[in-house]
Amino acid sequence: MTTRIETYVEDEAAPLLSIVMPCYNRAFDLVKVLDQYDRQAGDAPFELITIDDASTDRTYEILSGYRPTRYRLVARRQAMNGGPARARNAGIGLAAGRYIAFVGDDILPAADFVQGHVRAHQTFPRREVVILGQIRWGSDLPVNRLMDYIDGEGAQQFSYHYLRDGRTYDFRHLYTANVSLKKELLLELSHGFDPDFPYPAFEDAELGYRLAQHG
Repeated sequence: MTTRIETYVEDEAAPLLSIVMPCYNRAFDLVKVLDQYDRQAGDAPFELITIDDASTDRTYEILSGYRPTRYRLVARRQAMNGGPARARNAGIGLAAGRYIAFVGDDILPAADFVQGHVRAHQTFPRREVVILGQIRWGSDLPVNRLMDYIDGEGAQQFSYHYLRDGRTYDFRHLYTANVSLKKELLLELSHGFDPDFPYPAFEDAELGYRLAQHG
């Protein structure tokens, strides 16, 4: 059985952006992430759809008890742990926005995260355009040489070191820690993320590959 909790801000408008965030055993700093979405600049209406993937800590309790003021929060708990692909698919099914963004539960969004994604889609309205946002190590983290390398020229984490703003890149760069696309494009596929990928590895690139084949 799945459980769903929805929290609404007063007089909310229909969301332009639906942010899908799988969560697993993140109780120790989840409130910090939820608070950061409450500090988003601008007035673009958005929703945060959180899917607790059968956590064994207080993750779902925190999600279901949080009361945002800036956005609509939807919390659902999976009956069994199935991995981020299944969790994101559950979130897609709940999304009401014109655009869907995918993030991780360890990502602290910049104040212009929502505003930036919405404006980018309005600037590039063609359905096949996907917007990739940048990710950096948190300012509160001590970045050692290994962290700097894998996030830089090593590119084992991400390839931002080689990416340039405004350029077009292939399916390998669909990073679900900070990416958004038109819902209509996603729904044109026969299925969303492939649940045969049970771990957070390559399930996003595989979706990117199918999207690329679709135009």
